[in-house]
Amino acid sequence: MAISNKDLKARIRFATKTVSEWMVEDEIILKGEPTIAIPDGYVAGESDITIFKPIFKIGDGEHVWRELPDIGGGVGDLVVLEKEDKNQSDNEFLQSAMPEATEGAMVVVVTTFVEDDKNTTTNEEKKSRTAYIYKGDAWEALDGNYNADNVYLDSDIILAGDYTQVGNITKSATESKTLTTKGKSLSEVLDTIFTKELESKVTKPSCTITLVGAGSYEVGTEVNPTYTTTFDDGAYTYGPNVTGVSVTSETATLNGVGGTNGSFGNVMVSDGMNIKASLTVNYTEGVLANTNLGNQGTVRIAAGSCTASSSAIIGYRNMFYKVLESDVTLSSDVVRGWSNQRSTISELVMEANVVSNPKSVVIVTIDEIDKVLLTSAQNSDITSEFKRENDLTVNGASEGTGMTYKVYKYQPASLDSSEKYKITFK
Repeated sequence: MAISNKDLKARIRFATKTVSEWMVEDEIILKGEPTIAIPDGYVAGESDITIFKPIFKIGDGEHVWRELPDIGGGVGDLVVLEKEDKNQSDNEFLQSAMPEATEGAMVVVVTTFVEDDKNTTTNEEKKSRTAYIYKGDAWEALDGNYNADNVYLDSDIILAGDYTQVGNITKSATESKTLTTKGKSLSEVLDTIFTKELESKVTKPSCTITLVGAGSYEVGTEVNPTYTTTFDDGAYTYGPNVTGVSVTSETATLNGVGGTNGSFGNVMVSDGMNIKASLTVNYTEGVLANTNLGNQGTVRIAAGSCTASSSAIIGYRNMFYKVLESDVTLSSDVVRGWSNQRSTISELVMEANVVSNPKSVVIVTIDEIDKVLLTSAQNSDITSEFKRENDLTVNGASEGTGMTYKVYKYQPASLDSSEKYKITFK
């Protein structure tokens, strides 16, 4: 069948997007399909079309737009030039390399630096790239995404002056010192001067034990102490907050008796008792600590153990004393009903006027009287008048906890109710 030629009046629009839009497009461009990219930054009616030239590409049926070669266009006519003399300024280099440049011409100047690293046998090449556009009478650098990582120094820095330190770098006040910066990026140089990576300091794990019921008790008192424990997994100066230390075992004891479920059972307070609960906690090693820069360091909490002790349970005996109006037969029950003080006191003060018709003063104590002063009569020494009588067995807080006490009795022919005494013990 023959095909006849006909005229078709129509406007055909090629696939058109900005360069940044095409760069993220993942659709395969069909074979023979024409595409146009408008340079980013182009503003219709304002931008110079001789500089901002559309980019034309034709699909091959296999690649996305960003992978296809340009047929023409772009932002100016981009030229890449290698500058061999790194000591020459870019402007001088461009004036000599492109004396016939036309307005809108674009150039990328590439300068190669060799990092002078005395710690290695091979020196690493690094490149600095700077883009310029010709404005008809001068070259101007294009604004770009510069950062300290891709700006390289072409010479070493000489530290001179009467200062002694800049950041981490030290020198004497009269010294000129060379800081090796040739071929290094600006970020590397700044890090060298101002950044010092530090390892974390380690706070070791710790533990505590609290004995509920600790305190001083009269001999013969039955106490049922309980306990609570805490464990702190330690710390690193720069983290992480969780050290990774965990408890492998915990042992609590009181007077050789192991605790169970927070209790040691009943304890009968005895003479001379002064016991504390003790705790031993074994733990694992921790994770590696961070440095001050947030990197993983080399220090960690080592596996080990911590110990702790509580307040004590202490046993004591009382002394007993009374101003009597008549003679009484002494017994454990009788004297335990009198006024009392802990036997560890060194001084006792008494007054005879606590009763209407005082006849005698009796003191029952495990300690020996050292001196008695009659403070109401110019501190007269009446020690010899406190006569030692027969000893007496006096129980503690419960039956069967008796102990031999000394009995002292003061009974003058006439006891004045205004008398006052200060008694000291050995």
